[in-house]
Amino acid sequence: VLGAPPGAGKLGSEHVHASLLVRIFGDQLDFASPAYQIQSSWIHFEDSDGTTIHRHATGITLGYLFDTLGFVVNDECFIFKDGREFCSGQNEDYSLKYYINHQPVDDITEYIFEDGDRILISFGPETPEQINDQLIELDSQIIKG
Repeated sequence: VLGAPPGAGKLGSEHVHASLLVRIFGDQLDFASPAYQIQSSWIHFEDSDGTTIHRHATGITLGYLFDTLGFVVNDECFIFKDGREFCSGQNEDYSLKYYINHQPVDDITEYIFEDGDRILISFGPETPEQINDQLIELDSQIIKG
């Protein structure tokens, strides 16, 4: 399909939702801001909700979502469009961590979420207890369809 993301099915071929929580040094990244709302018809945040991702086609990755929002995300770094970088290895006390449904994963860029998935991205010096608290917070977020 012309203009479609790589590997995408037909727009409207699926409509699924997942919950996302991004914490950088404990601060929540607010995707409810207008700058992050409906940047792509294929996958987006909408209705001033910054925690529910809407995916409207098969084959759309989380990496594509972050591309549309102006972020560079990979197995090492979470980089804002203004150039701020949060990378594992910059400092021995800080690391970038990804969790999908409470399971740690190395990278999320190629992940195609399923309906009801819960995704945590955390950067900083969190203890396992602090990560658990973030996962509990993520579980409490309402997925809005």
